[in-house]
Amino acid sequence: PSPTASPTPAAIALYSAPQGQPGIALTTAGSTLLAITGNASNNAASATVTVGAAGAAVRQVTRLPGTAGGFALPPYTPATGRRVLQLANPPQVGSTAQFWVNDGGFVDAGDHRQTATLQRVSPHAYFYVDNASPLASSDLTALADTFDNTIYPKVTGAFGAEHEPGVDGADRIYVVVSPVIGQSNDVLAYFWARDAVPRGQGDAHSNHKAVLLVSSKVFGHAQVLEYGTIAHEFQHLINFSRKGPLLDYQSKEDRWLDEGMAMFAMDVAGYGLSQGEQITATGIRDFETNPSAYSLTDWENNPDQKAFGETYLFVRYLVDRDGLGVLPALIDSKLTGVANVDAVLHAHGDDFADFFRAWCVANAISGTPLAAGTPYQYQTVDLHGLYGPIQLPGFTMTSASGPVSVSLRPWGAAYYRFTAGVPQSWQLSATGNAPLVGAAIAP
Repeated sequence: PSPTASPTPAAIALYSAPQGQPGIALTTAGSTLLAITGNASNNAASATVTVGAAGAAVRQVTRLPGTAGGFALPPYTPATGRRVLQLANPPQVGSTAQFWVNDGGFVDAGDHRQTATLQRVSPHAYFYVDNASPLASSDLTALADTFDNTIYPKVTGAFGAEHEPGVDGADRIYVVVSPVIGQSNDVLAYFWARDAVPRGQGDAHSNHKAVLLVSSKVFGHAQVLEYGTIAHEFQHLINFSRKGPLLDYQSKEDRWLDEGMAMFAMDVAGYGLSQGEQITATGIRDFETNPSAYSLTDWENNPDQKAFGETYLFVRYLVDRDGLGVLPALIDSKLTGVANVDAVLHAHGDDFADFFRAWCVANAISGTPLAAGTPYQYQTVDLHGLYGPIQLPGFTMTSASGPVSVSLRPWGAAYYRFTAGVPQSWQLSATGNAPLVGAAIAP
């Protein structure tokens, strides 16, 4: 159809005009204007979308060949404004809504139905505050300003934007601040994939919105932890909002890879390892101290059921080697985990097994003269560096002056230093059902 105006001013849809006919102007309620101009054909089209006050933001939209009037939105550039709103009645400041909020234990028994008031609408988010939370207005202002001006542009600049519109048709994400979160644990914020699914799917306690849940107590921490946590969880939201629909909301990215990317998002936002963020530094130190106890991919069976430091180093090295472009490629794929990384690496003439071996070598020699002029080094991480109060010791090297044995977990590695003073022959033997066992030797 090619109407000249949207029949419902508050509801926005995209239409394509027949070849040679003028574009369509759609007007929203209030002061927001969305205009589509240009001509369409069956195979290709372009349109200029203006969002906000006249001339405030201009976006180019390209129609996908073979789609019945549909337009594909390019990656969001924060400076140009929002995309299309499909929410018939956008919430207004002062209105209330109910949200399912978990205490941080992530079981249904910890769910609470909380009423929250919309206190701020920013260019990128609706900020709600739990009515049970006496949040200072200065804290909310600082959070909103930092999210809009720092976290959002930097994280989306690396990973691409969240899927828009959201599953509820909103053109912004939701941020809900509540004292319920972290009542009996150290959880400061979370994104839960169950919330970002369409109505009719998922858990009965789903919010059916792209929502970040933030603990009221986050404001009592240093900014590197407070805002680093928000950046971390925002990557999870971006990741699921784009990959979830590709997988029909039946699956999501493997946790080890999703967490590694989220730790990297803290770096990108400016609240990561180089700023002295201690969770990352502690995780790296623990991994360096006892590397053979860890598996890159078997997250839940690692020491303390996590491996933030290890997965961060993997993603950090991946970006150092192949560039930031690998991040959106990993998200915009129907594959997950090892298969996902392997497919992305194939575009760079590599594969997962070879890359894993190179990463292990980098862990052993990065920052030493051996790594000079080789790809086996991190560009921005000093494996022997001091980060805040955390001193990284470098990877523990077991002396291999005689027979040694080790039991490795999936995609795990052990590191040895050959200390014999004279040339010797060494024999490597392996048992078990692992499809790949290998060794890399650095002189």
